[in-house]
Amino acid sequence: SNLKQQLSQNYKVTGFDKLSSNNTDVNIDVRDVSVIAKLQKYAPDVIIHCAAQKNLIECETNPEYFNSNVNSTYYVCEYAKQHKSKVVLVSSDVVFDGINGGYSEKSIPHPINNYGLWKQLSENITLFAKNNCVVRTAMVFGDQYIPPKFYLRPLTNQSFFPQYVINRVRRDMKTKLTINVISNPTPIDLLCNIIKKVIIMDARGIFHACPTFSMSRFEFGKKICQIKGLDERLIVPFRQDAGIRPLNLALDSANTLSKLKIKFTLSDFKRAIVSIN
Repeated sequence: SNLKQQLSQNYKVTGFDKLSSNNTDVNIDVRDVSVIAKLQKYAPDVIIHCAAQKNLIECETNPEYFNSNVNSTYYVCEYAKQHKSKVVLVSSDVVFDGINGGYSEKSIPHPINNYGLWKQLSENITLFAKNNCVVRTAMVFGDQYIPPKFYLRPLTNQSFFPQYVINRVRRDMKTKLTINVISNPTPIDLLCNIIKKVIIMDARGIFHACPTFSMSRFEFGKKICQIKGLDERLIVPFRQDAGIRPLNLALDSANTLSKLKIKFTLSDFKRAIVSIN
């Protein structure tokens, strides 16, 4: 992954996952209490906990994902407590209700779906130890290949958003995007940089890992077309009804970027879009 590649420049990094991939060094299922004993063999000083079921509908209809999203956090933090390690939990803007937007690191979470509730519980478990930290992010995207099945039907994975728009518009396909679902689209390199800074500075507490600016899905789609030189007329607006997805999840990340001494501009954002094929 991008994160493993970046951190490997300065640290010895071991990739843990229940599934095998190019980034998996050790197969471990963090949903099982045995993970506590298994981690002892590798004695990590810092654990970046990313594992979770992110699909909102799956989390609503399958309560067993509580195990993936919450119990896993408890086990990881229990290991860290026993061995004085640091946990960096990757969390989500979905801990908020999306009514007003502009949520800062000090805003009180108010989730409206299981995924958001489980992330809030995981944050509380993580922050029980004072040296741990929570990194909330939003709509992370990067350069990755997606098969046609993902852009020939309605979007289900927000991480594929730019590829979804680019592939459809290049094929002259009209693409309906909502005007009232708002968030901070986050290039994967920015998220990685913030996590890296948090580790280097031994930072603690809550951080918002995203740009300072937010936009609707419709605005994001139009911007992608403008940057890539595509026909933005194929981006069609619609208004999404309130449901399990919070509508206005705009995060305020100014304090995080200032504290970590990170500059991220609209030009940086545009370069992230340009890099996507």
